[in-house]
Parts: sequence; C-alpha cells; structure tokens
Amino acid sequence: MEEKLEEELRPPVVAAEALSQPRLLAMFLLLKEPRRLVDLTDYGIPKSTANRWLKRLVGFGFANRVRGVRGRYYYLSDEGLEVLKLIGKHIIDSLKRLDIGSKYTEKLKRLMEERSVYGYSLRRYRSHESQEVEKVIRKELLSEVFEFIKEKYRVPPHLVTAIVKISIDVDEEEESVKVNYALKV
Repeated sequence: MEEKLEEELRPPVVAAEALSQPRLLAMFLLLKEPRRLVDLTDYGIPKSTANRWLKRLVGFGFANRVRGVRGRYYYLSDEGLEVLKLIGKHIIDSLKRLDIGSKYTEKLKRLMEERSVYGYSLRRYRSHESQEVEKVIRKELLSEVFEFIKEKYRVPPHLVTAIVKISIDVDEEEESVKVNYALKV
C-alpha cells in the first residue's frame, strides 16, 4: 500500500497536481525560499490549508522544515525543486505556444511603417522615437504575458517570474520581436 502511494507521488504527478490547484502552485512558488506559515497566509492561502499542505509536503519529502528564531521555516527539498523545475518547464511551454513574439513583430512593422510615412529628418528624433517604440512594445508584451499567467494559472505573475526569466529582444533593423524564456531554478 505504502509503496503504491509512493509511486503515485513522483515529481511529475505532483507537478501536474500543483498546476491544477492555484493555491498549491503558489505554495511551491513561494517555498523556493525559506518561508514561515504566516508568510504563506499573506498570499491568500488559508492558514488551515497551508498548514495541512505543509505537513503533507514535509511528510512526503518535497519540503523541509527547520526551526528558526522566529518560528518554523519551510523550504523545498531537492525533490521539491525538481517539481518546481517541471512546473517552470510547463509554464515556459505554454508561453511558447502563445507565440506572442510573432504578434508583436507585426505590430512593430506597423509602427515602423507609420514612422517612415511621417518621417523624421533629425537623427536625435529618430533615436528618441526608436527608444519609445521599443519601450511601448516591451510594456504591452509583458502586460499580455502577465495577463495570460493570471488567467491560466491564477497566481500573481511576480511569483512565476521568480522561476521563469523572460527576455525580450526588439530588433528594429530586422523588424522583429523575439521573446525568450529560461528557468531560474
């Protein structure tokens, strides 16, 4: 019986479970660094739920508990970090499937055409304008990525960006926008 239960709690299974439950996902993202139970309740996880899940995570070896000066601290064990990596890979795959770079490449081309139609004779205006275009593209792209994360995973985007690095490359000469994702764990 216990062997069967242990087989079911492999990191891919736990990662899939965490991705289906927003509060459990938030706990995994928060436990990347040592946290107290009180810190978890600040993110909207009820104290009883957080306590129950922490006991289970520690019991099954996905988290560790240490005594600190201000109480007990919990953090992910090696197996828990493996689950976090699987979660990060899944999030990166879903962001890549979104293919947001090609959408903003088209937008950049439109903005560059508008700029060429109106024309700027002085160089300083060109450089100022190109910085503004790049800033607008980056801001809109990031807000769309964050909105996607909020809708799909129902966790605050800053928790996801703690494990997933998002880099945006705006190349005006080639008129392309490239978005790269990498794991920070």
